[in-house]
Amino acid sequence: MRFSQLVKGTRATRDVDFTIWGATARCAVRPMTGLEEGDAMAAGRAYAVSKGIADPKPTDRVYEIGVMVHTLAVACIDPDNHDALYFGSAGEILDNLDTDRIAYLYEAQQLFQDECS
Repeated sequence: MRFSQLVKGTRATRDVDFTIWGATARCAVRPMTGLEEGDAMAAGRAYAVSKGIADPKPTDRVYEIGVMVHTLAVACIDPDNHDALYFGSAGEILDNLDTDRIAYLYEAQQLFQDECS
């Protein structure tokens, strides 16, 4: 089987439960491609610049939040329909989740990413 045939298959996913405003929610996370990770890092940098950090570094907290949010916007999918993203946008995540929940979901995705690697 050729590589191009393998990548056409369904990606692995893992359901993740989290709480928000006292309710339990569930999404699924999936591993990201190198291109998707690069895009999340670039978007995280742009987010940090928009917040006034002229030269963001990976150690800057605002940059970290930007990368986490843009990762989740792509890597969180509907647990019942793996063809649909869970969040409508990075803005929806920023508007509705605190940094603890963002970090929790990001860590769940990263652990699964490592496991799949």
